Amino acid sequence: MKVLSIDIETFSSVNLQKCGVYKYAESEDFEILLFGYAVDGGAVQVVDLACGESIPAEIIDALTISGRQKNDESNKWLSVRGTELFYLDFKDLGAVIDNNWDIFKDYFPSQSFILPKLNDMAECRNKIAHNSYIDDLERNLMKTYYNVILRQISDSTDK
Repeated sequence: MKVLSIDIETFSSVNLQKCGVYKYAESEDFEILLFGYAVDGGAVQVVDLACGESIPAEIIDALTISGRQKNDESNKWLSVRGTELFYLDFKDLGAVIDNNWDIFKDYFPSQSFILPKLNDMAECRNKIAHNSYIDDLERNLMKTYYNVILRQISDSTDK
């Protein structure tokens, strides 16, 4: 499997446009209703989760860190590899930092310094990944946060 295209239909009582994707998805009544996918440009398959159907195991595997690592091993042309951290998105990275603050506290002045920046970067990344437009303000925010975080890490390792 080289390319996995997915589309989901969801429900949440939270207004996505007003509150953003994280509050929408973290709502107690959030639900994935339909999961559509196509493998390597093949026929589209739709799984009706609301009616109790299940996503095939090989598709779940392709979406997990271990599945991505297996796929990565088969793509030797990919020059950048790493540990499981390589496969995390911004929100996952924020959770790793938050749950292991004792390890990261020497690199950042506080959790309130790093976590909101990663959450904002995650929202921008998700807009881009889902073919939405980000404006100049969001683009500049990404650049600024990236530079601020790198500078903070650099300053903390120079001590």
